[in-house]
Amino acid sequence: MMHDAVEFGRCEAPERLPWAAHARWAVENDVLFVLDLRRDAYLSVPMAKLGTPALQRQLDARGLLRSAEDGSLAKPIRTPGLGGAGLWSFWRAALWARNVMKRRALDRATTLLQGADDATAAGEHELVVRFQKWRPLYPRAASCLFDSLALGRFLWGAGVRSNLIYAVRGGPFSAHAWLEIGGVVINDDAEYCAGFTVMRGP
Repeated sequence: MMHDAVEFGRCEAPERLPWAAHARWAVENDVLFVLDLRRDAYLSVPMAKLGTPALQRQLDARGLLRSAEDGSLAKPIRTPGLGGAGLWSFWRAALWARNVMKRRALDRATTLLQGADDATAAGEHELVVRFQKWRPLYPRAASCLFDSLALGRFLWGAGVRSNLIYAVRGGPFSAHAWLEIGGVVINDDAEYCAGFTVMRGP
C-alpha cells in the first residue's frame, strides 16, 4: 500500500465532502486519512491545513470525489455463486482474494463484502475456525487484508454475509483490516482492533 501526504489551507469537516464510492476516510490525531480503494493507496491531510476549495481540487484530481454525473454509484459486481464450505471453496476464496489484490479491485470487493445483518450468523464461528485451519495450506504470508478478503469470500460461499472494515492509526501511520458480523469482530482480537479508528464511506 502507498501512503502520500498532502497539505491544504483552512480547516473543514471531511464529512461534508462529496466522497466517491471508492473512498474511505477517518480522522486520527488531527490528521485526515483517505483510502483510495481503486489504487489501494492512502494519503494524509493535516486537519489544521484543510481548505475546502483546495481540498476538493486535490481530491478530485485523484478521483476521490464524486462528480454530479456519476451519482457516487459503485461499479456493478458479478455476485459469486454459493459453493458450500469445503476445501475447494477455501481455495476458490483464496484465489479470489489474490486476484482482487493483484488487480487492485478493492472497491468492487468491498461492495461485495458489506451489508451483513445486525445479528451474528448461525454457524459463523465454525466456518471461521475451518478457514483458519486450512489457511496454512495457501502459500502466502499472513496479511490482514488478504485474509479478510479470503475469509469474507469463503463465508459468502457458505451463505454468510460479513462486513469488511478498514481502519487506521497515526503516529506512526498503520493500517488494518478485519471482518465483522453484527458489529462483532470475527477474525481478529477485538481489543487490538479497538486501537484503530474505523474508516467511513460516503
